Amino acid sequence: MFENVFIFGAGADNNFYSKVPLGNELVIEIFSHLTEVREIIKNEKDEVRKDSLYSLIYNSLKKQLFGEKKSNNYFFEWKGVVVSILKSGIEKLSEDIFPRSNDNFSIEIVVGKQLMIDKNHLEAILRSNDEDVGQFFVSLLINVYGSSITKDLRKNMVGKVENKIRNEFREIDGNYLNRLFENLETPVYFRPESVIKKYTKKFLERKIAGTQGFSDIEREIYEKYILKIFDYTVVFDELYDIILNYDLENTSPAKVLRYLHFVLTMDYTLRELEKSYWEFEEVSKNENAYYNILKQYLKSERDYIVNLNYTNFLERTLENKAKVNHIHGRVGEYMVLEDRRIIGEEEVSSIKDKKIIPNFVPQSLLKPIISVKMIERYYKGI
Repeated sequence: MFENVFIFGAGADNNFYSKVPLGNELVIEIFSHLTEVREIIKNEKDEVRKDSLYSLIYNSLKKQLFGEKKSNNYFFEWKGVVVSILKSGIEKLSEDIFPRSNDNFSIEIVVGKQLMIDKNHLEAILRSNDEDVGQFFVSLLINVYGSSITKDLRKNMVGKVENKIRNEFREIDGNYLNRLFENLETPVYFRPESVIKKYTKKFLERKIAGTQGFSDIEREIYEKYILKIFDYTVVFDELYDIILNYDLENTSPAKVLRYLHFVLTMDYTLRELEKSYWEFEEVSKNENAYYNILKQYLKSERDYIVNLNYTNFLERTLENKAKVNHIHGRVGEYMVLEDRRIIGEEEVSSIKDKKIIPNFVPQSLLKPIISVKMIERYYKGI
């Protein structure tokens, strides 16, 4: 029996290093590195770089899927899945997404159906004079509060919201409001979800491209709304079905390679994150971080740690003084799909004619256990 058991989830990594992206932010970070990893994979001749490991894994799996015949490379494109991500996220939206206060903007849409939101928050959005932001936000309001009423009434909501806003915020530029609501009223049936998707895709394209110069209101919209709309579980659930499925022969080989590219990029993104911390940050800088606190009090060899994170921050901080169990996999681990064997990166080059992938179990609704080794991790240490 262990004397103490510690369990660390995603928040522990973020507490240790504030730049660690969580959930949906991690997927967006992965999207932003897809091009870099694609170039690493394509650069097969560069044997000096450690990153050539990705070429080895990708080309080995491609050979298993296509045989000896020459085949094309297939890479993951975020624009191809973002529609399903946003569709799922929009369907899950609820009134909880909007901030409330003692001073709310409120309007009765239909009998018994109140629209309520913090007045100062709404005013800040309108005062930005950013038409894209304004249309996105009004569409978000109508989508959430009008989801249970007919399309005719939803369209009528635009007029109701417009009239109430004009009465509540008389000092807001009238020409701006004219342009904002005229554009929303153009369709025969106003489809707020279409406006939400269009703006979100436009914003993500800038974000993923590394564009600078986001305004304060854009950053607020991103943090409060876009990240909540971005349902990253769609990607991980499909990833599980495609990459970790035993029956790869009945799945499109091109799709398998695309998702392998995604998973390799996840490995790359987390490695870059770790490198940025150890190279440019003082490890002991944040004494209140969970891992540093644990290091101070960890004394017994019988202490046991369950880590749900994929990174190696915890092990390096504790300097291997404790038994750490990564039940969802980690950076530097790989799985041989044929026999579900977990290996280290130094073993990858010795595995011939088998399919190898990074060992990341998706932390989504599925939470699958995919090998005997992974099952063992649920009841004993590594």
